[in-house]
Amino acid sequence: MITVLVFGGLALFFFALYQREVEKDLMPGGSEVIGHIVQVELDVARRLNSRLLWSQLESRSTVYRKDTIRTGPGSRVLVKLKNDSSIALGENTLVVLETENESLSLKLADGDVEFSGNVSVALDGNTKLRAVDGTLRIKRDANTGKDKVAAVSGKAEVMSDGQVAIVEHGEVLVKGQEGAFRMTKESMEEAGLKELGLKNIESLDKANTELQGKLNALNPNASMVKESGKNLMRMKWETPKEASKYLVKVGKQEYSVMDGKFDIAMDEIAEHLNEPISVRAIGSGAEGAEQAIKLSDETKDLVIAVGSVPKVRTPFRGSRILVQKKKITLRWTDTQLKHKDFMHYTVEMKFPGEDEWESFKTKTANLDFQFPRVGTYEWNVRANFKEHGAGFPSVASTFEVVGGADLAAPSIAPASETSR
Repeated sequence: MITVLVFGGLALFFFALYQREVEKDLMPGGSEVIGHIVQVELDVARRLNSRLLWSQLESRSTVYRKDTIRTGPGSRVLVKLKNDSSIALGENTLVVLETENESLSLKLADGDVEFSGNVSVALDGNTKLRAVDGTLRIKRDANTGKDKVAAVSGKAEVMSDGQVAIVEHGEVLVKGQEGAFRMTKESMEEAGLKELGLKNIESLDKANTELQGKLNALNPNASMVKESGKNLMRMKWETPKEASKYLVKVGKQEYSVMDGKFDIAMDEIAEHLNEPISVRAIGSGAEGAEQAIKLSDETKDLVIAVGSVPKVRTPFRGSRILVQKKKITLRWTDTQLKHKDFMHYTVEMKFPGEDEWESFKTKTANLDFQFPRVGTYEWNVRANFKEHGAGFPSVASTFEVVGGADLAAPSIAPASETSR
């Protein structure tokens, strides 16, 4: 029994730790922003500092200090830094993004990197690479230890064991068995150091910025419409040709839409009036930011009136009423009558033993009703509006009317007529 309690307690403890880490992973980074993603190809994931979970990276994603980025087979990612430096990661690469003296220092565990600007790459405690004036390539094979370095353009520095080697454009260095880099006669192509696309990052970043601007110019709005006899909230927006679809978010519910409008029933939108409502455009390789759809106070009032459903108060479902030819007051919530477009309520009543409904009108949230006979009654109520017609009916309520014996005072004869 003690063993079970001990292991059960440990399980709860570690589950709580895991849960805390998961919750942290769902929160914003909260770290120093050092750049953004320009382009992603295939499988690229990021793990935030001190977090457990990996998440997929998309174009325009924010990059934070101490992020760990990994790429899968055939994958690639281009990163633009705030200090105008650039990084390209090839397939099967794992790096940690650190900062050192206001420059970026990549800790490269394995893989393929091309970089330029104020960036250095640390291979281990004794070796560091720096792009001095141009673009540097490093391909690391953690299994064989045969790291290769080349200057794609300009020149670069390789600092190893206190010694500095200068790599000129097109030259390739290979790490030898003794741990030092030596010059080889291999070309970059022969060494497997093809360019990773860093030279195109500026034009790609500019094109992405222009694309984002178009995807973010939706100018959404919302209005009430009546279609096929139904009251609907219609959301509309601009449709840039660069967008392939749109994601409409109402509260926590998300809908995928192909054209420039989205209709939602009034009772559905009424539940989410105090929650964010937005739309964002999805393009080829890019996503727009969420564009808030704001509802005016007048529109909100109308949604509340037309979209809400009256709630029956009395007689409530399952109740029993004892009557002696007396009027009973039916009552319900009065949200709808507070709106200027309200006209009247319609109460529908089904009498015992009958299949047809009878209708009654009232401009208040109650109705005095005299029951003609005992038995089970069923009723519901709905609001009617001048411009928007009938609203949603309440859930039907059933109750029973039962009769009782007439209560009368006993007859008392006068004293003079008392028998002797």
